[in-house]
Amino acid sequence: MDNPFQYDKYVTGKYFIGRRKDCDAITAVISSGENAYICAPRGCGKMSAVQQTLLQMKNRGAQFRVFSLMLTNIRDTATFVRRYRKRLTGEDLPAGTPISQDEVNAAAELPYRMAAESGKQVIVILNEFHNLGTEDGQTMIKAMEKAASDNKDQEAKVSLIFMGSSYNAMEEIFRRRKFFYRLVSTIELTEFSETEIADHIIKGFTAGGKVIDRDLLIGACRIFGNNIWYVNNFFFICDSLSKGYISELTFSDALSCMLSVHIPRFTRIMDNLTDYQERMLKAVLDGVIKFSTTEVLDSYRLNSSANVKRLKDALMKKEVIAFNDKDEPFLPDTLFEYWLRKYYFGETPANTLKW
Repeated sequence: MDNPFQYDKYVTGKYFIGRRKDCDAITAVISSGENAYICAPRGCGKMSAVQQTLLQMKNRGAQFRVFSLMLTNIRDTATFVRRYRKRLTGEDLPAGTPISQDEVNAAAELPYRMAAESGKQVIVILNEFHNLGTEDGQTMIKAMEKAASDNKDQEAKVSLIFMGSSYNAMEEIFRRRKFFYRLVSTIELTEFSETEIADHIIKGFTAGGKVIDRDLLIGACRIFGNNIWYVNNFFFICDSLSKGYISELTFSDALSCMLSVHIPRFTRIMDNLTDYQERMLKAVLDGVIKFSTTEVLDSYRLNSSANVKRLKDALMKKEVIAFNDKDEPFLPDTLFEYWLRKYYFGETPANTLKW
């Protein structure tokens, strides 16, 4: 069945919405044989933007080979080398054999050697790259950085696309530790507009002979901060629960279904916070920006400025909060933020989900 609300895989073609400037920026990077760094919360459409760009380039006649590797369970150099070689060449290294530095360097050089031998551009997509930011994994990062620098003037182009959903871990690699300095371009995904999302949702329901109120739709999108994964997931549920008109009751039932899936994850996050960390998080939700003033320290019982720094570092390491370029805190997970405001810190009991 044709599903307009795809959330279980990346989206290209007729269901891809917005992001024209992002696709243009990614095209420019790849066409120049440069590398790209894309960081955004899980579900914000990183892979969709990259795959849509590659589809458009291919339709215009561009010639390239694409390799994609998910690093979800790869945290050390040896594992990466084995999977990387397997993905690019199809060759296995003998199991249990120690990985030497020469083999690490050879793996880092692989895409450049393959491009030189074929004369065709090689594009390597490394998803959830932050998992390689461990002390051991950084051996591989350094080797890849050196290979990128040594081969930047190679005639056959190579582009590495680094993607990650853990905001602070990716920032640590590329901005604080400055790996691939001047060797990677940052692609900051633009936010979807309410109009783009509303048109997409209405079009999807219209195709199925259903009707939805635009204002109600936009209100739902604001709950999810226009996170396209959450949005498509939510309206997929609404579509499943309805036969004609999408009512507010349908919205309420769909939100209950959706939250019931995520509440165990949210409660685990909160269970792993100390009392100080929880109060710091509450301050962030209350819009506090300067945490070390006497008033804030007293109101939220944060103890001291030194403790505030430790709390910020701890919450960032757990990927609960992040800070923008203006050093203002925010929660990357918009549904988690909604749940915190309405249920955890709000007045609505957590077991009484309402729209």
